Amino acid sequence: MEGKERIITHYGEQLEFQFQRLQKHLTEHVEEYYEGALATLTNVLSIDELRAIENKLVSGTGKEQIQ
Repeated sequence: MEGKERIITHYGEQLEFQFQRLQKHLTEHVEEYYEGALATLTNVLSIDELRAIENKLVSGTGKEQIQ
């Protein structure tokens, strides 16, 4: 029984360690995703700016960099 308990303890610790690493990794990715989504939603452009960009794209002109 002593060997079995040592194996259970050892692999239980390894499982817990790997689970914590995975949880940290996923949390970081979720935070990055929501920060990006929030940045996208708070980037405000006026309708006039959007129409000017659309016109440049449709007409094929405006090869300068669109800001």
